[in-house]
Amino acid sequence: MAAGISKLKVDRRGDIVVVRFADPRIRDEETVAKIASELTGVLAREKTPKLVIDFSGVQAAPSFMFGTLITFNEDINAKNGQLRLAEVAPGLRQVFTATRLDQMLKIFPTVEEAAASIT
Repeated sequence: MAAGISKLKVDRRGDIVVVRFADPRIRDEETVAKIASELTGVLAREKTPKLVIDFSGVQAAPSFMFGTLITFNEDINAKNGQLRLAEVAPGLRQVFTATRLDQMLKIFPTVEEAAASIT
């Protein structure tokens, strides 16, 4: 992994930030660490963060990615923000359900639905 290559694509839609993975292959701890660092940077720029993470194309993720999402959600909540996940593949969605993360993280079929749910 080259140090200067971003793992995320960040777009703003009004006051909502939509984050997509530049490469949907999330395979190792190094990649997750880079994603976590970039998410922290996005969060630092937002006073009251309203974020949607678009999982389009992501078919699987290592277990430490889920820990990263939990921590990121807690950090957003600490700033009175809102986090939504969207476009989660069925196999990955099963992992969220089996680990009960779907009860902690709000998951929507589309980015549009996720963004519309943010108040």
